Amino acid sequence: MGLNIMGTETLIIMGAVSLYQGIAANAEGAAKARMLKSQAELLRIENNAAAGRYEREAKGFKAEQSVQFLKSGVKLTGSPLDILDETSRIASENVSAIRASGEAGATSLEMQAVNAAATGRRALIGGFANAASAGLQMGLYGQGTGAVNTGFNNQVQGDYD
Repeated sequence: MGLNIMGTETLIIMGAVSLYQGIAANAEGAAKARMLKSQAELLRIENNAAAGRYEREAKGFKAEQSVQFLKSGVKLTGSPLDILDETSRIASENVSAIRASGEAGATSLEMQAVNAAATGRRALIGGFANAASAGLQMGLYGQGTGAVNTGFNNQVQGDYD
């Protein structure tokens, strides 16, 4: 005796739902990955712009310092030159820190994107596996006895009836 209609329909529905959930999760993972990659790119652009602004402001400040020294009659040698060099060094370090911070944030977002895409792919594979499992259950348990339908069972039972 085959599986009853309700059991077969249930397995078909379970397989279809598993497949749909896997496909939907994969699409969601891909969409999230695209969004995170876009955020990473925007973060890089924003931090590079911020670093550029800071660099321009620092150059302007150094120029103002130079003018103030010269207006005061101080030659740009010795301590005044050391102060200007220190201003440049600090500005350069801050610009590097701004860029490094942006790159670290962008890299983190890109890793999250990779993980989101991988999670979606795993869900897709799981959905296919569950759908295949439901299909196998329909084929293997076709006698309704709970025994695996290999044909051998039918032959052995038929020989002893």
